[in-house]
Amino acid sequence: MRIERTHTYDEKTWNTVETQTAGDTVEGDPFRQLSLTVSAGGAATTTGSTEQECYTSPINATDINWWKQRIDLGSYATSVIAVLEDSHPVGDDYLGHELIDGSVPQWLAEGQGGTIKSGDRRIVATIALNDGYWRRVECTVSAISAGLYGVYSQSWIEDHTDAEPVPTGLASAVFDSLKDIQYEGSLTIVAEEPDFSYRPGYNLLLTGGLAAWGTGVGQMIQTVEHQIDQGRTSLRFGPPSHLGVQDILELARASRGTTKSTKTQARADAEFQGIPVVMPKKTANSNASSSNAVQPGSVYVDTAHPNRKIKIHLNDVQAIPYAPSTLDIKLRSFFVCENGSSTKSVIMLSSENYGYT
Repeated sequence: MRIERTHTYDEKTWNTVETQTAGDTVEGDPFRQLSLTVSAGGAATTTGSTEQECYTSPINATDINWWKQRIDLGSYATSVIAVLEDSHPVGDDYLGHELIDGSVPQWLAEGQGGTIKSGDRRIVATIALNDGYWRRVECTVSAISAGLYGVYSQSWIEDHTDAEPVPTGLASAVFDSLKDIQYEGSLTIVAEEPDFSYRPGYNLLLTGGLAAWGTGVGQMIQTVEHQIDQGRTSLRFGPPSHLGVQDILELARASRGTTKSTKTQARADAEFQGIPVVMPKKTANSNASSSNAVQPGSVYVDTAHPNRKIKIHLNDVQAIPYAPSTLDIKLRSFFVCENGSSTKSVIMLSSENYGYT
């Protein structure tokens, strides 16, 4: 069995294949081997990204050329005599690099997940002139604590979905359902009353035909049809034509996303984050009787359980226009499918025709 997945990462896609085997895996007659391909959900990842330019240069307040690049000193300035003031000298908050172009990437800045500090750095110095005099100069620059030069980028995962897990033993489950030869056919049983003991999913062991019909796990019943007035029960059996390996995988998916809340307090007081959960209230059945009085035509019978009474309201049934002196009425239960679930129903049978003859 090949389990294929298609994964995506932004706009890129690739495929992976997982293999499961069951039964005799030794290569032999290819006509006695079954190869299946199943599609499963792959991993999906979506990312985001951003870019930021940032160019800096070192601050050297003792270099006369650094001052000439920031203040028009002409050709008279010869050297820096002394730095009189510096708002950020060497220390923990030292801002040693001037921001020339761009800005500090947000993800590198202090307080945003990074460590780079930034701020204005004010420097005051005295410089010597070539005529023997000196001059007091000052400037304020945007400075940061690290040297950056270039384009910086960052990417992150905006959304991610893991690859769909494949049920363990999927190949074995398919192999077990197909390894025994199954025969397809139909069977009709005629009796005084229909036989409601047969249900879809049960297995039949048949005698009077091929020996294989009555051995092994039997033939699975697919449909059951009852003709109540004729006492006829019609069965169709054989391998299911509507189920396959992909259906097994879909059944496994059905309950995969169902999780029970771990918020015990919310389950106890029916409130989620302070919002009360309003549950619908039960209302009385409009057809329910408000009295325990015996209804006309009711019959109380239960020989198997003397302490329990069964009420059969005959006045809810259309009046019987014709009946012999003695009319036997029997209740029979059988299973029906209602809203996708198997439930038991009860019907009423009479010994005579229900109506005029």
